[in-house]
Amino acid sequence: MEDREARRQKAERFITFARAILLWERFWPGLWPGMGIIGIAMTLALVGAFTLLPGALHAVILLMLFGSLIYLFWRSFYSFKAPVWGDGARRVERDSDLPNRPITEGMDVVAAGRGDPFSERLWRAHIVRLLSSAASLRLRLPSPGLGKRDPRGLRFAVLLGVVVGFVVAGPRAGERLVNGLFPVFGETIDNSVFVAWVAPPAYTSLPPRSLTDTTVMSESGDIQAPINSQLVMRLRGTSSRPTIDARPVPKGGQPVFVKSELGYEAKLDLPVNSRVSIRLGSRSYGDWRFVVIPDQKPTSAFTEQPSAQQNQALKLAYKAADDYGVVKMAALAVPLDDKGAEISTAEVLEIELPAPGSGKSIANIVYRDLTAHAYAGLKVHLRLRATDAAGQTGDSAPLTIELPHRVFTEPLAQSLIEQRKNLAMEGDVARDRVLSAVDALSLGPEQFYKDDFGGYLAMRALNYRLDDVKTDPGYKSSQTFMWDMALAIEEGDLANAAEELRRLQEQLQDALERGAPDEEISALLDRLRQAMDRYMQQLARNAQRGQQQQAGQMPPNSRSMSQKDLQDLLKAIEDLARTGNRDEARQMLAALMQMLENMRMVQGGQPGQQGQQGQQGSQQQNAMNNAIQGLSDLMGQQRNLMDRTMRAQQGQRGQQGQQGQQGQQGQRGQGQQGQQGQQGQGQQGQQGQGQMGQGQPGQGQPGQGQPGQGQMGGQPGNGPGALAGQQQALREQLDKIIQGLAQNGVPVPGLDQAGQAMGQSQQNLQGNQLESAQQAQQQALNALRDSAQQMAKDMMAQSGQQPGDQQGQQGQRTDPLGRPLDQQGSMAGGVVKLPDQSDLARAREILEELRRRAGEASRAQQELEYIERLLKQF
Repeated sequence: MEDREARRQKAERFITFARAILLWERFWPGLWPGMGIIGIAMTLALVGAFTLLPGALHAVILLMLFGSLIYLFWRSFYSFKAPVWGDGARRVERDSDLPNRPITEGMDVVAAGRGDPFSERLWRAHIVRLLSSAASLRLRLPSPGLGKRDPRGLRFAVLLGVVVGFVVAGPRAGERLVNGLFPVFGETIDNSVFVAWVAPPAYTSLPPRSLTDTTVMSESGDIQAPINSQLVMRLRGTSSRPTIDARPVPKGGQPVFVKSELGYEAKLDLPVNSRVSIRLGSRSYGDWRFVVIPDQKPTSAFTEQPSAQQNQALKLAYKAADDYGVVKMAALAVPLDDKGAEISTAEVLEIELPAPGSGKSIANIVYRDLTAHAYAGLKVHLRLRATDAAGQTGDSAPLTIELPHRVFTEPLAQSLIEQRKNLAMEGDVARDRVLSAVDALSLGPEQFYKDDFGGYLAMRALNYRLDDVKTDPGYKSSQTFMWDMALAIEEGDLANAAEELRRLQEQLQDALERGAPDEEISALLDRLRQAMDRYMQQLARNAQRGQQQQAGQMPPNSRSMSQKDLQDLLKAIEDLARTGNRDEARQMLAALMQMLENMRMVQGGQPGQQGQQGQQGSQQQNAMNNAIQGLSDLMGQQRNLMDRTMRAQQGQRGQQGQQGQQGQQGQRGQGQQGQQGQQGQGQQGQQGQGQMGQGQPGQGQPGQGQPGQGQMGGQPGNGPGALAGQQQALREQLDKIIQGLAQNGVPVPGLDQAGQAMGQSQQNLQGNQLESAQQAQQQALNALRDSAQQMAKDMMAQSGQQPGDQQGQQGQRTDPLGRPLDQQGSMAGGVVKLPDQSDLARAREILEELRRRAGEASRAQQELEYIERLLKQF
């Protein structure tokens, strides 16, 4: 009985499954025509076909689609009958291949003999026999028979169309399906086009970002935009006005689309995070979340301590950075009181600084002459201020410095400068006190002014001017007048010429820094040339009048700059500017102005002190120049020794790997070394002859009999022992150079490290450790190079007092500033490479050829753009 009941339950389950299959096979063929209509409608909606139709036509098509759908569904299911239990049983018997319908008969009950024990036992036995034959039941997969109804497979084309529609619509699929169900009446949008983009502020230099791209219009993602960007939207091809919903609401209310020639246009600033939706009726054109990127404040800092130069110019080395670029740089100076606190009532001195390139990060070094300012000679807090295009500023930490000032020797000029400082610091408070002092200075003209009647009249005019001044501009004008008077008292007509020269130099320096056109630079150079002529003429008049004992003050080794030297220097500056090398032009201009200023200081300084300092400076410069020449030769010899050490190491490796070729390689290597040795000996001999005329003892000059020179130039020995001896000879040469510098009180920067590295190299060579010896030799070479460059810079800083110390050397080339040049046109020590006339001529030819080609419209656009980029640097 239990087995029979289990089999009966199993058959019931299969019958239930069979009825479900029969239901699907009967329902799906009737459902498919309507589903095909729905698929076609979805495809049209997803690809945006309905949005191209007028509202009335859109509505008619929707009605036709809905009518067809209702008719097809009604026709398919009008005579639909659900499968019953017997249908399921027969499906199970047919799929299980059961003969004589055992499941159907097994579910029957006894009709005759009910209650008769024998008849019932006999019936149960019959049922058990029937169900035992139905022990293995199965059902086949549903087969609705669509293949016969759709032999061309149109159902798959409809399905593919729906998939393609979803791909085309992307994240706007839901929006397009909704728009397909709701037509918009009263307008024709067959050519409706909507575009939107985010325009970052111009100072960011970022390109606009299109929002019509499907990857950007995703509602699940945020769109990042720089702060204060502008959202621009345009819609054309529609007669209705779209609406904008911005959250949070802008200050002026919700923006609106304005009718224009291009359709409808709207603009929305994005100062904060916002969400913006654009709709026209039931249609949505965009829904975006914007996250603004804040604009960081710029940063600025001094890269080294501001310092006064020999010509009293203030050297400012600085750097600044900003996420979108620095557009303005300035240094702010605030005077301090006796306690070191900033004077709140004092005016802030703003020193404009160049921001070259306006890049995201800048670094620069400038020189500013502040001696004419009233704060010159005072302690101030100096800080940098960087400004970006958005107007944000970033200040550096303040530094306490004393501004460079001019030293006046005339008592009357000193008094005027002192009163000028009081007027600048205290203004109205000090006016009466300053007025009394100026009035006192105009007393006794026969004592203070002697024959200078114009100076007396200027002092009285200043008195009246201070008596009438009542405004800040008046105070500033009075301070300028006091400065001009002090210069006139101190230097006479030379002050006016020097002031004009400084003013033109600042204008030219500014033009070079900002990349002014060649015409403007040429005009400024012409004016500078004329002003320099007047300046030199006034210097000559002062010398002829015997105002100062110039001959006793000039250093014994200095030479006077000829008018041709100055003209050549200006011509070199002009050529450098025209060929695009404006940084070198700025350096040469600064050196020229420093030299002219120091020429005036030589005439106007204190005789005793200047003569003593000039003589000491001359000795130090001679020692430094000789040391630079010696180091230059020593570096060449050290480099040759390092090459020999490397070849010796290679020879050892060759001997280990190729014993049979040792003899040939050794002979070939010795031949090359011998040839190089002869060349090195010849060059050293020439250099020694060039320096023999100086006759400075103990300077370590080549050609003065340094030991070891002959070994390096004439002997081709490449063994470790010979190399160690040559390294020892080089170290002895370095010791002589150090002794010569020490005798003249010149510091020795880095030469001790070079000597230690040479000693280490010698020990490694003696121990046959060639690789370690090469490393030590490289360290020695680097230390020698750094020391030579530092001494060359120090000598350049002092060259204003002795322009052209090297003129007396036999065969020594100099640049227009009198600085020594080697055979390649570089300064001694390899600091600055000045182009010769052939280089400048070649650069001008290339520049003219580029300009000619840029004017040929027949050339390819890509080539013209490339030429234009090349010309930008000029």
